[in-house]
Amino acid sequence: MYNPFSDSSEEDIDLGDNGFTVPANNIIPVNYDNGMDSNNGIEVNGDSLLKSLSDSESCSSEESLDLESFWTDISDSEIKQFLDDPGIKDAFDKGVDLTDFCGEILEELHEVELENAVQYIEKGDDIVDIYDKLTFCEDTLDKIDNVIGNFGNTLAAIAKDIREQQKRSQEDLVKLNNRKEIEGKLSQFLNDIDLPKNLIRIIARSKINRAYVEYLSIFEAKCQFVEKTGSNVKVVNEQKKKIDALITKACSKIHKWLLSKLDRQFRNVQSLNKLQDGIIRYKPIFTFLKSHQPEKSEEIIERYQTGISVLFYTHIRYYINRIGSLQYQLASKNDIIGEPESKIQNFFTSVIELKNRGNVYSLATRQSTLNNLEEILEFPEGKEKKPYEYLYRCLIDMFITSADKEDKFNNEFFGITLSENILSRSIALLNQNLESFLSSCFDCIGILILQCIYHKHFRNCTKRNLIDYFATSTNLLRDRFNYVLDMHINSLLNAKAKNYSEIDLRTPHYVMRRYSEFIISILVLCNIYPGAVIQFHMSDMMEQLRTNMAALLVDMSETFTKHNEKEIFIINNVNLILTLAEKRTILSPDIEFWETILAQNSDAYAQNELRSHFNELVSFIDAHWDRETDQITDPGNEDPIIEIAELFYEDNYWKSTLHNLNSSILKLFSNFDRGIMIMRKIGNELLVYYGLLERMVNQFYRDISYGVRLTTSKQIRYELKLIIPQI
Repeated sequence: MYNPFSDSSEEDIDLGDNGFTVPANNIIPVNYDNGMDSNNGIEVNGDSLLKSLSDSESCSSEESLDLESFWTDISDSEIKQFLDDPGIKDAFDKGVDLTDFCGEILEELHEVELENAVQYIEKGDDIVDIYDKLTFCEDTLDKIDNVIGNFGNTLAAIAKDIREQQKRSQEDLVKLNNRKEIEGKLSQFLNDIDLPKNLIRIIARSKINRAYVEYLSIFEAKCQFVEKTGSNVKVVNEQKKKIDALITKACSKIHKWLLSKLDRQFRNVQSLNKLQDGIIRYKPIFTFLKSHQPEKSEEIIERYQTGISVLFYTHIRYYINRIGSLQYQLASKNDIIGEPESKIQNFFTSVIELKNRGNVYSLATRQSTLNNLEEILEFPEGKEKKPYEYLYRCLIDMFITSADKEDKFNNEFFGITLSENILSRSIALLNQNLESFLSSCFDCIGILILQCIYHKHFRNCTKRNLIDYFATSTNLLRDRFNYVLDMHINSLLNAKAKNYSEIDLRTPHYVMRRYSEFIISILVLCNIYPGAVIQFHMSDMMEQLRTNMAALLVDMSETFTKHNEKEIFIINNVNLILTLAEKRTILSPDIEFWETILAQNSDAYAQNELRSHFNELVSFIDAHWDRETDQITDPGNEDPIIEIAELFYEDNYWKSTLHNLNSSILKLFSNFDRGIMIMRKIGNELLVYYGLLERMVNQFYRDISYGVRLTTSKQIRYELKLIIPQI
């Protein structure tokens, strides 16, 4: 008997909520006996179905009774799960026999299964109908599958044709692009080597103007193309002959035109600048000439440089002659710091020439020459006299400006740097003029100003020939500066107080005034332009100069013999240079040197005045006071203390003394502030000495009773504040 739903699996399948099992895959035995065709319909045989269920029951009963095999096959976890079941627990609690219990359950299951089988038989017609429909669908799906398979084969053939067509199309497209590229390159090639008649006519016959430059640029591009292509192409060789002939004509034409413009004598710098501004637009024609006939371009450059060199030389010589007529000489060989003024007097009138002498040793108005060094200083047009360094700055500024413009033109038009051929004669003339000036120059301040000017241009210069020029000029200036400064040093070294007719106690000596202005001027330039002045390496010479000046001051002070006059003279003279330094806020070894001398003489003057007016107090305290340990010793006798105390108290002696000292100091010292400082120093020293006296009394003689006759430190301090503020 054939079963269309048969499966190789023989396991029973649980039907779910109905609680019974059927053969695997819900297989229902079908009987096709009774002469029915399986394709036209099926009939369910109930007897066979019931017999099948009975067989299943007996099989199940046998299997379920084999409990020993069942318990040995399951795991411990499954046993635990089985024992936790509520029904099993209830059976155990009631003491039910498991074998009987299982038999009852199987019987109940069998009854349920029979009930479900009856229902299944009742639905047999519907199942047969579903089977017929499934068979019809299967046939239909087979037909559709055949149609789809044929359609896929057709599509595969079409896809193959499309791929072949695409490949052929891409090949055709590549061929087309290659043809277009070749045609474009060939067209460009023919255009690059072709010489139109209009181009030939303009290059060979037309005047040189802006249009000519444009056509020449086109022609130059064709020449370069032919040169790069080489001689392997026949048409290029044929065309190169025509191009070479046209190049020769163009170069000859350009050469003549450039000579007419550049090979001539320029009247002035203005005409040169005008020419350069106009011809710079024609740079392509010189580049063309330089590329094809370099020997002719070199001739153009050489002739142009010759003309420019003459122009520069003539221009510089003209202004050097003007400097000679406009400059005035500030210092002569007698204008040395230590030189007595008797040697500088006019031979006929015995009157010192004072015009412009205020600038011999000081910057004064000369510092204006260094203002705005980055700007160009125009040469004065009038006849007003000026110092050499001012006029020379105008000349250097003009020369450097012209050289920069010329260098820029040479770079832009000729493609070269500024040639030494242009500047060599002018530089030689400038050096000659500087050497001539320095040979008779005794003006150290002017030399330093010139060095600052040179250093400014040297710092910004990049041209080798100009760098060498500035280096040479710096060496000339340094040598002359050291020479003149050495003259100043020797003049102070050889100076003697007896050579000077007037030496005033209160007024700074003119030698010290010269030195002060000279040193302050140098220090000002050192502070503002350190990079320029440092190249002179003058620190050792400056030390010699201040040492010799200090020695001369001491020698001059020896001419005074009265009390404290030596210190007063030195203080008044040293105060001059320190006052000038304070105005300029200058700090240097020179200023520190003179500050030390001022402090030493101020202390000496204060001590001398104290000993002169309060000798008893000062001598007594010095005898019993150790300054290093600040310890005082017992004098052993109170009488000296009583005498000093009575001396201070009697007629307010100390008050009148302080007032007299203050009046004399204000008269003796030319600088009011310096006099106040010295008076303050005296007052402080007096307070120290009198305070030590009080300390001695409190420490050793407390039992001494002076009554109201004892003057206190507070009284002295109060009086000093009336005389000197901030004591």
